[in-house]
Amino acid sequence: MARIAASSAGAAGLAELLGRTRPGLAVEVCSSVEEAAAGGLDGVVNCTPMGMAKLPGSAFPADLLTPEMWVSDIVYFPLETQLLADARAKGCRVLPGSGMAVWQAVRAFGHFTGLEADPAAMEATFRALGED
Repeated sequence: MARIAASSAGAAGLAELLGRTRPGLAVEVCSSVEEAAAGGLDGVVNCTPMGMAKLPGSAFPADLLTPEMWVSDIVYFPLETQLLADARAKGCRVLPGSGMAVWQAVRAFGHFTGLEADPAAMEATFRALGED
């Protein structure tokens, strides 16, 4: 079961797309994060700008996190968002936004140049930029 917590009309479209591309996956749109978490969650993906340097905080309440969950955040500046810090503190497995940023760049490089990018070099560059 996939639960999408959103109040926008886009949530219905995302639910329909998931249902169409993942046959057999039950998709439910919930009006709040609390409603989505009520039946228990395996994982959480933050696809909002919450957590970015200019929009600090977390879109997911820390008190709803449990150690059994995995948590992913697409935000990559900063790489350690409040959501990921909260999840680590609760013992969750976490996946930061660096992978999304690097692979988005890999695909964009190939799209615009017609050349194959070196993901390892791009990741090393990304990490080096984060050390400044």
